[in-house]
Amino acid sequence: MSSLTLRYYSQALGMNTAVSLVLPEENTEAQMCLPLVYLLPDEGEDHTRWIRETGIERLSQKYKFAAVMPGCAQGCYTNMKLGYHFYDAWAEELPQIVHTYFPSISSHPNSTYLIGAGMGGYGAVKTMLKQAGKYAGVASFSGILDIKSYILNATASSSLDSERLLRVFGMPGKSFSDDDDLLELAVCLPAGFSGKFYFFSTEQEETAKIQNHLPPPLSAYLTLPGDGWEFWDHELEHALRLLLKGGN
Repeated sequence: MSSLTLRYYSQALGMNTAVSLVLPEENTEAQMCLPLVYLLPDEGEDHTRWIRETGIERLSQKYKFAAVMPGCAQGCYTNMKLGYHFYDAWAEELPQIVHTYFPSISSHPNSTYLIGAGMGGYGAVKTMLKQAGKYAGVASFSGILDIKSYILNATASSSLDSERLLRVFGMPGKSFSDDDDLLELAVCLPAGFSGKFYFFSTEQEETAKIQNHLPPPLSAYLTLPGDGWEFWDHELEHALRLLLKGGN
């Protein structure tokens, strides 16, 4: 098993950045095309967070997949209204870099998956919806699934996050783009879409908002006993089994 940090210059961001990778020990020809799992952390967290908080190294070796883990910074996996193009950096640029430097990692949609926690859950589900057909499945841990309500609640309560969120997304009903709204994106999925959505959350009512917009039977709700890395780590292997093996 190898744990690596790849530092590179991001054209999309106009700055240097880094991504963590975990690769299982390769000892068979079959592993020359490793399944790929992208893991997106919560907002404000860097590319090391999944390694430091979970057993991803052990799980990569157990299930024989490559884990690629970018950081989130404060861009919410979105091309900011006022700021940087974080969505382009994560969803468009990074996959090209990964497959350029690591040809043993699969680029086939049927063996490429997304997992995200918190705002990373939002970013993972958004990427799955916007790039229909490029990923086989996504798992969201406590994801921010109704981003419009999240922004409006922050502004109504004069939250310290409200000004930052407005710089990223704009104001719903004004400068906000429906291209960043998971509920709008869900109803626009092409006919015949076959990817799977797994929502690990404490909020079934909140998760139902997006599930009601997805064609059945694409999604499943799984109860989390709480929020945060302790609970996300506990359910990570379950999520990987669902994505990689189709198990329970």
